Amino acid sequence: MNHLAVDSSPVASAAAREAGLVSGQEAEFYRIRSKAATLSVLFGVMAMAGYLFTIFMLLAPLAMILGWYGLQVIRRYPQEYMGKGFAVAGLALGALSGIGGSLFHTAIYLTEVREGYERITYYNDLKNKTDMPTERALALDGQKVFLKGYVRAGLRRKGMTECLFVGDFGDCCFGGSPNLTEVVYIKLPEGKTTQFDYMLRRVHGTFRLNSKLQRGDRLADDVQGYIYQVDADFFE
Repeated sequence: MNHLAVDSSPVASAAAREAGLVSGQEAEFYRIRSKAATLSVLFGVMAMAGYLFTIFMLLAPLAMILGWYGLQVIRRYPQEYMGKGFAVAGLALGALSGIGGSLFHTAIYLTEVREGYERITYYNDLKNKTDMPTERALALDGQKVFLKGYVRAGLRRKGMTECLFVGDFGDCCFGGSPNLTEVVYIKLPEGKTTQFDYMLRRVHGTFRLNSKLQRGDRLADDVQGYIYQVDADFFE
């Protein structure tokens, strides 16, 4: 794939060497770095961000495949292609981010919920097609829960003692108005503040289901309000 996409320069260099028109040292200038090897390193570096944002781990297999393919091209056409170090580095970074990242996030998942709290998620427990609370949310009222999400940008960006929490990275950071069951109001522990950023947050606290819509105008002016609330014991 990669070697077929290259123009006639490698062929010309090979012909020149065979004709004795170019010395071996000069011929090195005609070798090009494998595009697959270069892309492998690029995707491998980006995949390392998967330790912070799991979505980037999807690039790890691509980095490994391109690294392996780059090595095959270089071995098959050693006079036309270089970049073995790039290919090996891409393979290593892909493996480190893919395998290492998976183990890292698995360990966090198994240990992040404190004793006495129940893990809940937006998509399994809270989100509904309508603006009505789910049956699961009704059953959770008053229970100790653990929830992960993102602080949504609002009227304030720093020093917040309360915030709106969303489960989708796009809703927190790139606009869009989430529906009523995609928003959770978080009341932070006394003395604790937070700010808007792109980091995944974890909250332990008591889940509350408000019987009436809470406007939350002091937090944001582009959402309906909220019916879900967590009085946080821990916010990380």
